[in-house]
Amino acid sequence: MAIVRQSCGPDFRRLCSSVALGGGRAIACLRNNLSNLSPTCQKVLTAGR
Repeated sequence: MAIVRQSCGPDFRRLCSSVALGGGRAIACLRNNLSNLSPTCQKVLTAGR
């Protein structure tokens, strides 16, 4: 999770700041906005697929 936080922190703050943390909501929000994420964050989120 630390890698996601480091790689996707700015994207999360920009796109998902209103999302309550917990229950996988932060990751779900990032995945829902995949096409708007930075390349680094996209890579981190899609690496486990």
